[in-house]
Amino acid sequence: MKFAKKTIPTDIATVSQWDEAKGHGVATIDGLNYFVKQSALRNLYNTPKVGDKIIVYKYNKTENGGRIVDGKLECVTVVSGSASLRASKTVGCKVNVSPRVMLIALGVIIAVVVGVVFLV
Repeated sequence: MKFAKKTIPTDIATVSQWDEAKGHGVATIDGLNYFVKQSALRNLYNTPKVGDKIIVYKYNKTENGGRIVDGKLECVTVVSGSASLRASKTVGCKVNVSPRVMLIALGVIIAVVVGVVFLV
């Protein structure tokens, strides 16, 4: 049986520039600029925006900065009506929930409350 090798984050970078049309930008770690391509990020379903945090697993460093080779956007969880709920272990997550999922959750909560009231 093979176990997946765990990767430990090395740093947190902040996106300072992003060109959505070209799919790359610049992120900053400790005052140094690092080039980053969207293909180097693990969660390709989201486009980085200026100010987003990137959890960096591997990067190459030079005097002028370097390149982020492996990373992922910090704490971006997308929930839609057809997708299953994926929870992140990172504190302070932004969760985008579709209105359909919110209505279903509200309906379940109301059903539980009404059920409890009538049982008492």
